[in-house]
Amino acid sequence: MGAAIKLRHTAGSEADLPADWPVSHDVVDLSQTRSGESAGSMKAAAEGSYDLHLILNGQCRPSLPRHARPIGAGHVFLRPAMQSGALNCSDDFECLVVRLPAETVNELCQAHGWIRPEGGAAFSTAPLRAEEWQRFLKLCELVREELESELASPEILHNYARVLTCKLIAALDQGCLNEEPDAQARCFARVVQFIEDNVRHDITAERLAHHAGLSVRSLYLLFEKQARMTPKAYIRKKKLEHVYTTLMDPASRVANVTAVALEFGFTHLGRFAELYRETFGILPSTSLKARHHNHSKVD
Repeated sequence: MGAAIKLRHTAGSEADLPADWPVSHDVVDLSQTRSGESAGSMKAAAEGSYDLHLILNGQCRPSLPRHARPIGAGHVFLRPAMQSGALNCSDDFECLVVRLPAETVNELCQAHGWIRPEGGAAFSTAPLRAEEWQRFLKLCELVREELESELASPEILHNYARVLTCKLIAALDQGCLNEEPDAQARCFARVVQFIEDNVRHDITAERLAHHAGLSVRSLYLLFEKQARMTPKAYIRKKKLEHVYTTLMDPASRVANVTAVALEFGFTHLGRFAELYRETFGILPSTSLKARHHNHSKVD
């Protein structure tokens, strides 16, 4: 093992990391990058692969208009490897780069409900805690030893690649949801408007998160803070409200309750009637009868 360098974390902890990087394999690459350098010391990036960066020293300013503030040691960010040119960073900048195949990133994003970045970067809103930092660097050292071993098997390296990806992507908050209440309220308002505009269609949490630029986890946190319910419950509530308005509106042309329920995506009619009664205290058929009664009075 080569000479070691001291990598200082902003929280005050230190870790030894070998200086004789990079090391490469078809499954995973590891490289150390300093100010003014790119990940060019690694082998050529395969199309669709990603570079996961852990900032070791200094600061880097992500090239995203919504997040102009620099991020520092302990932060993690992800970007397509084909875009990994020189970074806009401080003179003392240093980071660890983990290059991973697209299929590994995509598979884990799907399994854990993360939103895969489309053509841009994603990064953590807070640095890793000191203990996370130490565990991650130890894991990187284990991967490095396997990469340099003549006995390294693709199966073992694939498992290491999955663990590395999980630990790094879990630290990301792709939406970088600002902690300021006003920013959260604006984000929630955009999400609510999207639901209103698509209330007759099937809206999944994944689709909603993608529209908002958030991870699914961040979307759930947003709804918990702003609506005290899950996205699924909120969408269902809005659909029920639209059904109620339609059934009660004398001006709307309604053939029957079933037609309205299906229009707003309720295919299980028994469950729909139960939810409707729980929400409004009456059956949907009662709403329709009341609407006809009110309409005849007007006539």
